[in-house]
Amino acid sequence: MKNITIRTKIILLLTIAPLCFLLDQLTKWLVFKDNETFIQWLVKFGTAVQHYKYTEILPFFNIVEIWNFGISFGLFSQNNDYGHLFLIAIAITICIIFLVWLFYVNEKLIIFAIPILIGGALGNIWDRLRFQAVADFLDFHAFGWHYPSFNLADTFVFIAIALIVFDGLFLEKKRDSANQKNINQEKNNND
Repeated sequence: MKNITIRTKIILLLTIAPLCFLLDQLTKWLVFKDNETFIQWLVKFGTAVQHYKYTEILPFFNIVEIWNFGISFGLFSQNNDYGHLFLIAIAITICIIFLVWLFYVNEKLIIFAIPILIGGALGNIWDRLRFQAVADFLDFHAFGWHYPSFNLADTFVFIAIALIVFDGLFLEKKRDSANQKNINQEKNNND
């Protein structure tokens, strides 16, 4: 397999991650804006005020305005002044780990997935820095059961992790088999 250059990885990172970040922030602005431009929303700092508004889009889907003070699905909600800083530190650490991995890995799907993950994570980190909470607005439900609300950044992180898992479960075996075949062929050629 041909190695993917560091330059290509940097270009993908500097293209995909900001695109995911901006799409996440744009969708949050469309739902949570308060007579402000996108740029005003993007640089706005304040404290999230929990209120529940919803608009039914389909019988199984609402757009809601929810502030998540915890991590995914509201787990580990922080009720103190510094809890959000702890969650930010964890998220930044995870982003750094994936960033370092990006420069060691050579699998195309993973190289594509990591910038998606980083862009999504940065969207939620930016919310937490500005509002001490993450803006969630996608609400799927059926038969009285609601899936926890989430946002586009969460979706990007989920997609990236799914791509990485898919690569590990299905493509890694294929690569190992191809590599073993090449090794055997080289041995036969040398004999």
